[in-house]
Amino acid sequence: MSHGVLQVTIVEGRNLKDKDIVGKDDAYVELYLEKDYKQRTKTVKDTNNPTWNETFTFNLRKHQDELHLHVYDDDVVGRDSIGSKTVNLKKHVFGKGPYDAWVKLPAHLGLGSHGELHVIIQHNHYEQIRREQKAKEHPSADSVVVNSSTPSGIYGKEIK
Repeated sequence: MSHGVLQVTIVEGRNLKDKDIVGKDDAYVELYLEKDYKQRTKTVKDTNNPTWNETFTFNLRKHQDELHLHVYDDDVVGRDSIGSKTVNLKKHVFGKGPYDAWVKLPAHLGLGSHGELHVIIQHNHYEQIRREQKAKEHPSADSVVVNSSTPSGIYGKEIK
């Protein structure tokens, strides 16, 4: 259990199992913590190695500790499932920093693979987000940039 914000970047897929009889996949990823609120990438047409580079944000509530990833082939009528994976956030993300990995999309019964999905997952607590926002609004003296290219003596002592 961990509150805060979850940022998920779906970077790319590789070696996705071809579900089309003619041509290659028109792949997209659907991701969610709860089935009631799903987000999805754009569809990348005619490739089994798509690049998305899309970032999604989720507000975490109690007991939301699994991220569900489903990769689909978009068809004229409906969609075909390419593969899916559930990421255990307690194990891989919470308290561990960014999770940057290729996750396998297991085939039926875990025998073989339907490809891989490159994801980057970052968890931030609300307190951490507020501190970062406050730092942007009110920078400390340590973060102020001073232009030291002014010749010494004109405006006083040069700051290094």
